[in-house]
Amino acid sequence: MSKLLLSKNGQFEDPTKPDVVEWYSIYKLINLNVSLVDRCDIIENPYVFHNHFPIPTIPLGFNKTYEEVCIGRAEELLAHAKSINKTIVILYSGGIDSTALVIAFLRATTDTSNITIALNTASINENPNFYYQHIRGKFKMLPSERTLDMLTGEYIMVGGEFNDQLFGSDLMGEYQKVYPVDTLFELYSEANIVPFLESNGMTAAQSKKWYSLINNHIRSTNLCEIKYVKDFFWWLNFSFKWQSVYFRIISRTARRDLITQDFLNNYYQQFYNTQDFQSWSMMNPDKKIIRDWRGYKIACKEFILSYTGDKEYFDNKIKMGSLSGVFRQRSVPDALAINDDGTFEFIDTIDMSKYYNPVNGFNR
Repeated sequence: MSKLLLSKNGQFEDPTKPDVVEWYSIYKLINLNVSLVDRCDIIENPYVFHNHFPIPTIPLGFNKTYEEVCIGRAEELLAHAKSINKTIVILYSGGIDSTALVIAFLRATTDTSNITIALNTASINENPNFYYQHIRGKFKMLPSERTLDMLTGEYIMVGGEFNDQLFGSDLMGEYQKVYPVDTLFELYSEANIVPFLESNGMTAAQSKKWYSLINNHIRSTNLCEIKYVKDFFWWLNFSFKWQSVYFRIISRTARRDLITQDFLNNYYQQFYNTQDFQSWSMMNPDKKIIRDWRGYKIACKEFILSYTGDKEYFDNKIKMGSLSGVFRQRSVPDALAINDDGTFEFIDTIDMSKYYNPVNGFNR
């Protein structure tokens, strides 16, 4: 039997099943391309998903800074590249995440001969100062349009995914468009979460149901401090979206025949996908966002500032989406699944009934 890892969730809408209708209401809030998978195995979806990335336990005595984790990760990937004699290709968008990623490598080594930057004109335009001062002339480069053709084992692909999951969620930005920015730093409650869910199209009953589910999830897991509205939305991203983010590039590969877990471990590395980064995130709720949306990813922006000295970027740079250009004109299967033997299965046309589980958290 196979279990889903990622899917086109629009296919699962079924008005004949009340449990599916209730579960599906979350897609009023989040993008349909996101497969919500509970990393703590508490909330049971009406469709069977495999939890590929359980939330790790914070090691006893962990006290690394964000800067230390970044540089340590770059050193780890450089050592891995040397051990298998492969070139690192960094997917560079020009955004906060990929800029910090490049700086981590620049901090970890003075020899960039084995590192190539994949970028395009949009990458340069998003952060021209950084490109001209720290990339051009220091790295080999190639066009990022080739990104999805690089999963061949010829390179180690290194992307900047998961920094969003470490720091929070675009929902913080959406929330502050509806309510005063100070409310992000208020204690979260049904009174300040449910109306926001309703404003996104959920019914009152659906909003209360999902608030209750996530609130109970926070209370029962008790893995870290979650007190404020900003923390509530961070937890939704951190604990439910991780898997979808990891597999969305994989699902679009042109070389499905190569995709095994061993292959991914060697040639597909998302920079921020480590236990240390997750431990840092769980232990530092005060370093994710300050003041307003420009203060989002504050620890990451401080890391960038310490290297570039670009105060204007630090003060004003905000998060922008960057994957749409990479994904454009790429076909994607209905779903990606994993079989009992650990092999991956690309499902171009899915039979939804095969994965329906009537005994779920929305049917009790």
